[in-house]
Amino acid sequence: MSNIFSLLGRRATMFGEGGKLPYDAEIEYLEGTGTQYIDTLLKGNLNTVFYIKFKGTMVVGTDGLFGSRGGTGDNLSVFFGNKKTQRFGSQSTTSFSFSVGTEYEVTISKSGLTVGESSVSWNQTASFQTSTNMYLFFAGSSFNKFSGKIYAAKIWSGEDLVADFIPVRVGQVGYMYDKVSGQLFGNAGTGNFGLGNDK
Repeated sequence: MSNIFSLLGRRATMFGEGGKLPYDAEIEYLEGTGTQYIDTLLKGNLNTVFYIKFKGTMVVGTDGLFGSRGGTGDNLSVFFGNKKTQRFGSQSTTSFSFSVGTEYEVTISKSGLTVGESSVSWNQTASFQTSTNMYLFFAGSSFNKFSGKIYAAKIWSGEDLVADFIPVRVGQVGYMYDKVSGQLFGNAGTGNFGLGNDK
């Protein structure tokens, strides 16, 4: 696996023996209520490509959907809410805002931001690394956490898929399962995720 991402301190736990999957069922989504989030334990940089499928259920204010928000030149983040600025390194766009109750698929990379069939192009060439890990349901710092449903998320380093998150449950507790590492990622916030139906 590429060493472009920092895996230091990766705290996810691997379960299961003999090839048994470490969860009871794959589910349609995890739903956050503004207090839950997932720490991917990966940092982003110039070669990161991030994909997410989601639907917002409520806007609090400046709500981080995913990523890491640091200084001016080391951001990799998308917001759902009043702060409608998506950032990749020193690049940014305010061209996309998202509506409550609508399902979206977003990809962000050094080439630009794609939302469904629409896109904004840029040419980020300056190297950077996010100052914190990348999160799901959160973008770090003092921003609010995302209230809504996440159906899937993937992270690439260049062309190498380094994380492929799907929502699952163990009993009635929700996790993201990374199909690349075979690990479960639990809630790093408070409260409990809402669970979609079993697939």
